[in-house]
Amino acid sequence: KEKVLVSQKEDYLSVERSLKEAQERLVLAQSILQEKDTKIQSLESGIGKKRNSPTASARISSGDIQGLKDELGQVRESLQAQVSESKNRISALEGLLAQQEKHMAEYAVSLQSNRKKIKHMANRVIVKNRKIKEMGTLIDSKNDKLIEQEGIIKIYQGKLKDANQSLRAKEEKVRSLERQVVEAPQL
Repeated sequence: KEKVLVSQKEDYLSVERSLKEAQERLVLAQSILQEKDTKIQSLESGIGKKRNSPTASARISSGDIQGLKDELGQVRESLQAQVSESKNRISALEGLLAQQEKHMAEYAVSLQSNRKKIKHMANRVIVKNRKIKEMGTLIDSKNDKLIEQEGIIKIYQGKLKDANQSLRAKEEKVRSLERQVVEAPQL
């Protein structure tokens, strides 16, 4: 999720840079358009003054004036097309930026939720580890008691073995005496 979030952030920053560049181009195009409009007005006013002047009218033909107007109109249309294209790109980039901001917000919420879950799970792990440690201590205590009891049992087994051997020896002695009594001549 964090990789996706980083990727989305990089996309967001890229879109933001593109939007800024498009806005700068739009401002530049608008300033160029304004400059051209000013030149056109200047030329038109100059042309109007020259038309009114008898010597200038002889030098400038109406075809030349119309050619200049057509050329200026083409420049204006070209610049207006560029401005329109820049506005469209800015609008598209703003839409993309809004979409990226929405995704970023969703990922941020998701990331926050995951962090809460991780924190909750980490707390559960701590509790479980504590219980495991307590169980280990309890098991060690029980193991120590078992070892102690095994020692006691071995002692009793040794005594029982000794008692058993003593009983067998006494039983053998009793049998031996019984045989002697049976074998002894009867008086």
